[in-house]
Amino acid sequence: MNSDFTSDVTAVAPASISEPVRRPSAAPGRILGDYVLGPVLGAGGMGIVYQAQHRFSGQHVAIKTLKAITQDAFAHMVREARLMNAISDPDVIDIHEVGLSDDGCPFLVMERLFGFTAADWLKSHERFSEHQLKMIAAPMLRGVSAIHAAKILHRDIKPSNVFICTHTGEITVKVFDLGVSVQRHALPAEDKHRGVGTPAFIAPEVLNGEPFSAASDLYSAALTLYTLLYGENPLKRAKLSNTYEMVRRGHFEPLRGVSNRLNAALLRALSRDPRDRGTLEDLAKQTESNRIRPGRTG
Repeated sequence: MNSDFTSDVTAVAPASISEPVRRPSAAPGRILGDYVLGPVLGAGGMGIVYQAQHRFSGQHVAIKTLKAITQDAFAHMVREARLMNAISDPDVIDIHEVGLSDDGCPFLVMERLFGFTAADWLKSHERFSEHQLKMIAAPMLRGVSAIHAAKILHRDIKPSNVFICTHTGEITVKVFDLGVSVQRHALPAEDKHRGVGTPAFIAPEVLNGEPFSAASDLYSAALTLYTLLYGENPLKRAKLSNTYEMVRRGHFEPLRGVSNRLNAALLRALSRDPRDRGTLEDLAKQTESNRIRPGRTG
């Protein structure tokens, strides 16, 4: 496995802003709080993630700043930071600190992850074997369960939001990016966001106008695992309208080279009717495996 892969980790910092639009001045070498920014690790739609180091302890972390500071971006990121802060679980990325620089640059400090995302793996390899999948599936599902236990719906589970850490000599997994997540009790007020997420991984009932639920996250988690075993998402099409149609049809074939037990569990969790999907715990039981050190193959 290539340990040089890096990934953007969505993060936020609570703060206030008076200007309608402003560009932050974060750059490698700049000091934010007690941290010195290093090279850029990645960039997403709203933010840039830097490698950084604590000036005194030498601790390595990742810091995210906004690309453009606007009222809407601030509000969105403050909500996300609060959601992330409500979760404390080894299978979900951890926040260390949120802050605001003297000149109004918001930043969020989080644990530095070393490894690659599941999506990165697919770019360099044909697919996951069942043996490889079982090294990451159970911790991934535990991470989603921890998010649900905090009464939060993730709403964007997909391979690029599953980080595989390898630097400790043992494979660990972190679920991240709560950029479109929402607290369950706040869902009615979030109806305008029903279309958020990644189209090819959205549950069919959501496309049909129903609200997100824990069963919708389960579907996305199962489709993530199915995608890793298949090598790509079989629902994704060049035209967005065709992707939506494939999602609504919701038909999946058993995977070749995969055990009947795992196939049955995945196909159940991918049922069109949310009531037929079972639970995250049901799926996790079918994907449990002893942790295996990197370099061993099945």
